[in-house]
Amino acid sequence: MEVKGEENIIKYLESVCLKIKSKRAHNQIKEELYAHIEEKKKDYIKCGDSEKIAEEKALRDMGSSDILGEELNKVHKEKFNYRILITVAFLIITGIITMYSLRGNAYNYWGNEYFFINKMIIYTTLGIGAFLLISFFDYRKIKNKSAHLYILSIALFIVLFLFNSPVNNINSWINIGPISINVRDLAVNIFLISLVGIFKDIKWDTKKGMIYGVILSFIPLGFLIILNYSLGVAIVYTVTLIFLLYISTKNKKLTFWLMFMFIIALILIYSQNSYDNYLHNIIKELLDSSVFIGKGTRVNLEIIPNNISDCIISSLIYSFGWAFGVLVLCLVLFLIIYMFKISGKICDIYGKRLIIIISSIFACQYILGFLYNFGILNFYSVSIPFISYGGSNIIISFLGIGIIMNIYMGKSLRGEY
Repeated sequence: MEVKGEENIIKYLESVCLKIKSKRAHNQIKEELYAHIEEKKKDYIKCGDSEKIAEEKALRDMGSSDILGEELNKVHKEKFNYRILITVAFLIITGIITMYSLRGNAYNYWGNEYFFINKMIIYTTLGIGAFLLISFFDYRKIKNKSAHLYILSIALFIVLFLFNSPVNNINSWINIGPISINVRDLAVNIFLISLVGIFKDIKWDTKKGMIYGVILSFIPLGFLIILNYSLGVAIVYTVTLIFLLYISTKNKKLTFWLMFMFIIALILIYSQNSYDNYLHNIIKELLDSSVFIGKGTRVNLEIIPNNISDCIISSLIYSFGWAFGVLVLCLVLFLIIYMFKISGKICDIYGKRLIIIISSIFACQYILGFLYNFGILNFYSVSIPFISYGGSNIIISFLGIGIIMNIYMGKSLRGEY
């Protein structure tokens, strides 16, 4: 191959990248190959070759651009993680068949026994669309917009305070025409994602940096206290934030004191809320009447009030047996553990932390949801991802899985953090 000057290195790199389908990997590959070629070039110059001859030899050593490009395409090939997708699909099917067992409730409240099922299918379809869109968006762009996302979250809470439309006595939604959007859960998730990027610029080893980080951390929790929102959401935010603080600062003492302060804040939120003992008693009755396999006895499912999402797991156990409930629990445990596990395969530290935080949000939601549905907790207002009925929450969950899938597909990418 005849080469002439620096331009030929660029042409070689462009030729290599033509064989690589992952567009977002091109810059990284070009930088790595360029550095490798320059290193070889310097070695030949030290041996007495002219710059032109050294460049020719360096490019010759690199081999065919087509072959190298095909090899690198295998390394940077972007593909979905089907274990996650299949698990999520099973959880969605579980939610739909449980809605089918509760069709009598749907008829009583809405005059259509397939009301919840139809809504679930519609929102799942929208969620899949959101998943596909976010899966092919370069997640690294989120990092540079972290401050904007933080401000957006504050704006969402202010809008919610001014225009909220209570659903089941919970001030989390805003109505836009016939559509209800769960702004509360959306804002809390955006807060946590934004803090992953913001925390990278904070100098935690300085007093000023720590104070700044603590203030940013407490603002969302302050909104939850002032606006008198659910303890469940506050716990999700607090546990995930403490985890983020620890992996960002590695400061055990700071993490401990912040955890102590957050616990006090949670106690304040708990003291402000009243809890539905009626639904809690129904859940206990459903569990007591459940059998190992098959439908339980003595309870008419139509006694369950309109907020069926809160008792979706206990309804599932009553309708299909404890064996099916344990199977669903195993699927959830697999999903949580596997999401944390794949974070170890990510080269980019920002991407790694983003997966950990999103996985933590899912883990907290599942744990709180199952504890409530097993009659252990008497407070609840957190959707169980992919199982509970709720349009906004299904779409939010799909967006979370989409970001994780996006990062996984680019697991070989490296970024500055």
